[in-house]
Amino acid sequence: MNRTLPILLCLSLLAGCGEDAADQKAVDDDRLSAAEPSLEGEPLVFSADNTYLPLTLPVPRGNEYRSDLALLPQDATFAALTTEFGGTVLTMPILDETDARFDPDGARMNPSRYQPKKRMGDLFDEIEEHVTDKGHTAWSQYVLVFDLFRVSETWLVRWDGKLITQFDQPGEYGLWRDDMREEIIEAMIDGIDEASEDHTVTHVVVGNEMERLLLGATPTRKWPNSPTEFANFVSFYAEARAAIKEAHPNVKVSAGLNYDRLISHVAARYTETGDRATVTWSERRYAWEQIAETLYADADFLALSSEPDPDEFQADANNIPDGHYAMLAEYQGDRPIVWYAVNWPVNSDAEKSLQRTYLERFKVLNAGLDIELVAYRRLQDLDEASCNSVIKALNGPITDCTAGMFRISGAPGFTYDVIGARE
Repeated sequence: MNRTLPILLCLSLLAGCGEDAADQKAVDDDRLSAAEPSLEGEPLVFSADNTYLPLTLPVPRGNEYRSDLALLPQDATFAALTTEFGGTVLTMPILDETDARFDPDGARMNPSRYQPKKRMGDLFDEIEEHVTDKGHTAWSQYVLVFDLFRVSETWLVRWDGKLITQFDQPGEYGLWRDDMREEIIEAMIDGIDEASEDHTVTHVVVGNEMERLLLGATPTRKWPNSPTEFANFVSFYAEARAAIKEAHPNVKVSAGLNYDRLISHVAARYTETGDRATVTWSERRYAWEQIAETLYADADFLALSSEPDPDEFQADANNIPDGHYAMLAEYQGDRPIVWYAVNWPVNSDAEKSLQRTYLERFKVLNAGLDIELVAYRRLQDLDEASCNSVIKALNGPITDCTAGMFRISGAPGFTYDVIGARE
């Protein structure tokens, strides 16, 4: 397949280089308003119909790697979870590097050992063990989010064992390669097949927070700053969506972006200085049109996560402006929004009340939007051993260790009281 045209198109939009691109940006600056969008409508109400339980694979427990559902053994908890949440958002890596047996050569020789089909089989066995065997009814609908990044966020998963320095083609992650595309698409479809045998898969998200491909390194993250690779992902997503729809015509398909990074980090690429502090709503609208629409022009829904940077709001979610999400009303059209992971990042249990404040603010700021479903980022916090082995040892974001609705003990945290309690 000739991918030259979409790649060149995306590069001209993302790189912002050349007089033609600068002239086009000037025209769009005149067209796009710098005014904050207005908040209209009633606050979002959480209900069993639109609130989904977040499950993540895998979570270590001793020498085993299981779903975080297995860490909540209380009968009363399962009774609440199966009645208060209408479905489940399951986020899984395409390549499971946290398996104790993982090594690049082994993954290359036996890729199925590390791919999501086996993990989902384990998950549904656990649902039977921990939910239905105790007399509760399991969730009726599932959203599958396929994460293409490694835990460290440094490169997309692949199972050929090659280093980035061994590639001599555009796109340091190798997503331009037909063999890599075919293997990832096959792994996703195998996973959907597995999940669909006895369960209803309603939505599939191809890629988790893929705007990360456009962002550069920070003191805590090692994003690649690769417009070329984002262009590769745009065309890959089109192929993956077509293949998934052919295999499962009734499943809704989209691509995952982090909304907060899109309107801050990515939008800053279109300012003169590249400084997030200088971003106006004009650049945010431009970022949406040039980046998000390259994916969502062919999508059944807007697959978005939200995790605001506390430093941008003086560490208080009450400082998030009223129009923070209202821009989506200008662009969503007939595409409903799926918030597949929302969270206010904290570093310790002592800060957990800040997550509750954010979630309350989130409900207000989504007023007037067509929201199909919402899921929190993680079911349960990771204990020290799990955080050390899954997050710290693999150079992942430490805030993921404290992103749970439930505390390490299994007790409900501040956010469960908001997203779990029905109004």
